[in-house]
Amino acid sequence: MKMEFKDWSDQWKELREDAGNYKDVLKMWKTSPRDGLNREEWKGIFGYRKSGEVKGEKCIEYKFLNIGNEERKHLLVNNSRLPKKHLDIYGVAHNMALGTQRRGQVIPDCLGRVEDRRSVSHPLAVEVKITANDVWFAVVENLQQVRMLRANVGNVKQFFNDKDFKGAWGMVLAPHKYFYPTSKRDNRLQKALKLIEFMAEKTEARIILASADRLSESKIDYVGGYWPE
Repeated sequence: MKMEFKDWSDQWKELREDAGNYKDVLKMWKTSPRDGLNREEWKGIFGYRKSGEVKGEKCIEYKFLNIGNEERKHLLVNNSRLPKKHLDIYGVAHNMALGTQRRGQVIPDCLGRVEDRRSVSHPLAVEVKITANDVWFAVVENLQQVRMLRANVGNVKQFFNDKDFKGAWGMVLAPHKYFYPTSKRDNRLQKALKLIEFMAEKTEARIILASADRLSESKIDYVGGYWPE
């Protein structure tokens, strides 16, 4: 099913506020914007590009990305889901607009790539958070980004100049405390993790939650979620 871009994006936005609505998230994953609304090329987005004081989400983005055209390498560690001790994650680009329409535009905070245990690379949509919204909101936001990347794999491959890229994965990158609210009655983390597992079972969606607390050491700590082996 194909929709007008703004209508499609608006429905995704509504689901960010509807924690626990797994079935409607799945329905939206199965839809897409009408043809011709995926951006075909990107220029000048490599590396960290924001001006002004580096604070808030900028702190994470600055550490995840390099200045200029060089990728920045990080290690995903403490991931008991994978047999390999770590995975290599590369920070590549900043604020990558995925659509051609301003209204309802979808923009991952960072674009990266991850190498799996077979050394196959996957484009990586990174949603960065400090305190804004909540983890369910962030996962749904990231799912929409991954959905658009997967629908535009040919142009994404050209951007990376790598014909061997496979699919696209997602990551919510935030301080460790972001994922663990102080209220014991706040179960949005559990709902977000259930959503990730649900979508992994039903679709090609692959999302993890990760801590940015050790980004200064080029280490990203696994918190939860699912990437395949």
